[in-house]
Amino acid sequence: MAVEVAGDDEGFEHSWYSAEVLKVAAKLLVRYDSLFEEDSRRPLTESIEPARLRPVPPKPHSNWLNGAKPGFAMELKHDDGWWEVGGTTAHGLLVALTARPRSMKAC
Repeated sequence: MAVEVAGDDEGFEHSWYSAEVLKVAAKLLVRYDSLFEEDSRRPLTESIEPARLRPVPPKPHSNWLNGAKPGFAMELKHDDGWWEVGGTTAHGLLVALTARPRSMKAC
């Protein structure tokens, strides 16, 4: 099953990476799509708590930015992961972004 996993290691807070669930038990075994074992090309596998998972989100509508307002929550694709950010202003295709805590509500 395709999912996204919340990063919790130092430097990966407020990020989400795509993964595949390999085994379901008290903890879940996942294999990341774009994170790899150190010094290897093998995909990273990890045993994680279910609370760190979310379903893969749907594709956004083509005009999603038209509804953005200052303070809106969004995610930015960076280094093969999705990073939580908050928009401070939106003018057409120009958006100012700031890091945001996980507690900020998404729009």
